[in-house]
Amino acid sequence: MRRLFSLLIFSLIAAGANASAQADEDRGKVMATVGDVKLYEQDVIDNPDVLVSMPEVEREAYCQRRLNSAIDAEVLYQSARKQRLHEDETFRRRLAKAKSARAQGQQQLLARKYEEQQSELVAARNKSTITAGEIAAYYEKHQDKYRGRPKQSALKVIRIQLATARANGVYRAWLKKVVADVSVRIDSDQLPVAVMSECIDRYHGGTSNRNANTRIDPLWQAILDAADLQLPAVRCQFDAAAAEPYIERIGNLELHVGQSAYQLRDFSQFDLMARNVSTGCSGSAMFNTIKNLIIAEQARRENVTCVDTVFRVDPERALMTWILFERADMADPDSYEITEEEIKLYRTEHRVRFERIQKTQGGEDRVNTLATRMLKGEKIKAARSAHIRGLRGDFNIKIYEYSSAGKLEL
Repeated sequence: MRRLFSLLIFSLIAAGANASAQADEDRGKVMATVGDVKLYEQDVIDNPDVLVSMPEVEREAYCQRRLNSAIDAEVLYQSARKQRLHEDETFRRRLAKAKSARAQGQQQLLARKYEEQQSELVAARNKSTITAGEIAAYYEKHQDKYRGRPKQSALKVIRIQLATARANGVYRAWLKKVVADVSVRIDSDQLPVAVMSECIDRYHGGTSNRNANTRIDPLWQAILDAADLQLPAVRCQFDAAAAEPYIERIGNLELHVGQSAYQLRDFSQFDLMARNVSTGCSGSAMFNTIKNLIIAEQARRENVTCVDTVFRVDPERALMTWILFERADMADPDSYEITEEEIKLYRTEHRVRFERIQKTQGGEDRVNTLATRMLKGEKIKAARSAHIRGLRGDFNIKIYEYSSAGKLEL
């Protein structure tokens, strides 16, 4: 077994050093099989560079954990396929939402990368360029705001405040240029640039009008107009019947951002946004979502790309695994009961961890809550591990290269 992981480590480090020269189909040696499915080196560790700085013992342990995880993932996926979860209509609907959330996350990553490439935004966030003269002048003019605070402490705070105000101002100006360059339509209605500009001022500190945020923002007003709906009076209690037309009509709207088209119902937080607006509370989530789509559209126009290092997990596999755990009552940690005796024992075993929290106000209750959460997490993890061990028995699992072991322990 030691030889297996030594070979795996060596080959993966070499792969990391020569990754740019590898063909897409070159996935390295076959490390294991689960039934007829082969698991390659690059399936086990998708980023070999992490191994370079690890001591040998840690590398071996890391590689073993990764190989176990890869085998477990394949076992769960094949088990779900055997149960024909992929044919279930509920699964298909949830998968569509998961794919939409993933696509939205990728857009957000691209928008963030594009922003990080804008030199004026980077420069504006540099606190060191705020001069001592600017800080002193602001302090002299606003001393009353810092009464009771030592002067040096106040000057440090002022530097941060001035840098933040400057960065917000530069960001607002930059973002207004971007939204002016990218056309946005809600169904067939063109969204005026002024709508997004007012939202930029509202949500990025560009208005001194204290009453501005008590009114519905113009973006939501345009969306409600397109859906032939009105913003209701604010109410504290959610009403499912009242929310239904908001979810249905707003969800049916199509948003066009440049050359790209989106259904509002596919936004990852759409249900929450629609429910909130049905209670008279619009919020900033819709603006932030559309803002990122606009920035991402501008990034694509300038041929900016973003390597997806966050959303590598196949949403179909992840969702099928989750549903498998749901059907086995292993999805919700809160479904596991924790006794007072278990909490007491856990607190005793981990008393050093909880000492600081225990001394704070309400510390006893906070520690009990934290211990309960940790115990539930351990129970669900143990239950899932036992479930996977049972599923492994249904498959012919082989570890290659190199090892006499037929199966790895979880």
